[in-house]
Amino acid sequence: MKKRDWSALAQALGQALPQKRLHPAVLEWLNQMGASTPWALACSGGADSLCMVLLLFAHFSEKRKNMHIFHFNHLLRGVESDDDETFVRGLANGLGLNYHCGRWSHSPQNVSGAGPAREARFQFFGDTMAKIGSEILFLGHQLEDVAESVLLRVGRGSGAGGLAAPRPVHTFRTGKVHLRPLLNVGKMEIIAALAKTGIEWREDASNRRGKYTRNRLRRDVLPVWQEALPQDVLEGAARVRALAEEDDVALDQWLESVLPPEKKKEELDLRPLLGKAPALWRRAFHKFLIINSLESTFSGKEIDRWVADLALNRDKSSSAGKTGFIEFREGRLLFYNRPETEPGWPMVRTPVGAMVYWPDSAVLMTEALSISLPQRNDILSGKIDERHQAYLEAGDGKMTTLQVRRWKTGDRYRPLGAPGTRKLQDLFTDRKILALERKNLPVVCNDQGDILWVPGLPPADAFKISGNTVLSIRLTYTKPSSA
Repeated sequence: MKKRDWSALAQALGQALPQKRLHPAVLEWLNQMGASTPWALACSGGADSLCMVLLLFAHFSEKRKNMHIFHFNHLLRGVESDDDETFVRGLANGLGLNYHCGRWSHSPQNVSGAGPAREARFQFFGDTMAKIGSEILFLGHQLEDVAESVLLRVGRGSGAGGLAAPRPVHTFRTGKVHLRPLLNVGKMEIIAALAKTGIEWREDASNRRGKYTRNRLRRDVLPVWQEALPQDVLEGAARVRALAEEDDVALDQWLESVLPPEKKKEELDLRPLLGKAPALWRRAFHKFLIINSLESTFSGKEIDRWVADLALNRDKSSSAGKTGFIEFREGRLLFYNRPETEPGWPMVRTPVGAMVYWPDSAVLMTEALSISLPQRNDILSGKIDERHQAYLEAGDGKMTTLQVRRWKTGDRYRPLGAPGTRKLQDLFTDRKILALERKNLPVVCNDQGDILWVPGLPPADAFKISGNTVLSIRLTYTKPSSA
C-alpha cells in the first residue's frame, strides 16, 4: 500500500482551501457550540468526504484529539468496498485520529434502491455516536449535492422544508447536529484542490451508472440544465436552498407565536389557527405527524386533503397506517395509538338492571322501568339524545338478559323509521361517527343476538316505543371522562 504523509497533505490542502472557504453557518455554529462534544467525521474515501476530513484536521488542530472518523462498508462492490475501508483506515491512522468502521449485515443481493443502504449507514453513525458521546456528525455534501436535492425535491412536490435540504447546520429534536462545511464549495473546486496538492481519493464506479436516481440526475440532468441556462445553476440552486431555509425558519417562528405547545404529543389544539394562512395549518399538521412518527404513512395528496379540511374546520378521521388513527374534532387534532394487539372486548351477557363497564371505561346502564305519559311523549317527539340514551319496548317483560359486544364487519339492523335494514358502517358514516369512536361503541343486542341499539344511532324499529307502551328498557351510555 502506498505510503502517504496524510498530516502534510492536510496542511497543504488547508493552504489551497483556507478556513474562510468553509460554510459560514458551520463556522459560526462551531465557534459558539462546537467545543463540548467529540466530532464524528463521516468518510467514504471519496473526494468530498476526504477533503472535508483533511480540512477539519488542518483548520481545527485543537480538536484533533476528539476527532473520530466513521466509515461504513456496505459490501456492495466486493473488493472495491473492502479497498475503500482499507483506504479510510489508513487515513485515520496516518492522521492519528480515532477510527470506527461498520459493516452491513444485510445481504447486498437483496438491496432495492439506495434507501436501505442509507438507513443502515446512518444507523451505524447514530449507534457509534452514542457510544463515544458525540452529538455532531460532519458530512461531505457539496454544491452539486444541493442542486441534485433541489431537482429531487421539486419532483416530489416538497415545500420550503424539503427545498431547504441539505442544510449546512441541521439540528434534530434529539439534540444531534449534522454539519456540512463544504456545502458552498463546488465539486470541481474540490477536485482541483486535491489534484493540486497531490492527494488521491477513492472513486466509486457505481456513481457513473444510472442505477440510482441521484446518479441519473448528476450524470444526465445537471449538465443539460446548465447548458440550457446562461446562469450558474449550481449557484442558483444554492440560493433557492438558502431562501427556502429562511422561509422555513420564519414559518416555524410564526407558528410558534400563534400555537402554544401542547402538553401531550398526541393532542394538538388547532383553534388558534382559525382564519390563518393555509401554510400554518400545513406546517402544524406536518409537525404533528413527525412528532408522532406518522409522516411516512401519509402521501402528499393525503396531506393536501387533510390540510384543506382542517382549514375549513371539518371533522375528519383516518387510519394512520398500522399504528393507529388520527381524528380532528371540535378544533383538536388527536392521535390514538393502536395497541400491538387488540384489547379484550368480550361479548358480555348482562341482566337488565345491571351496569356494564366497557374496556375503554365507558359505562352502559340498563334499567327496566314503567314510563310515564310525559316520558312517552318526549320519546315519541324525538327529544331523547340518541348518543347517550335509548328506550326500548319491553313487551311482556320476558327480555331480561342483554348481550353487549363490539361492532363486527357486516353488522346490520333496521333503525327506527327506516324502510329496511342497513349496515352499521353506513350509519356511522352518515352520522359522522369517527373511525376510532365506532370501534369503541358497545353494540347492545337481545339474547337472540338481534341488535337493539348502538350509542349515536336510533334504536331498533322492531323494539320502538309506541303510544301503548307501559314497560320499557332504558339504556344509558356514559363516555369516559377523558373522551
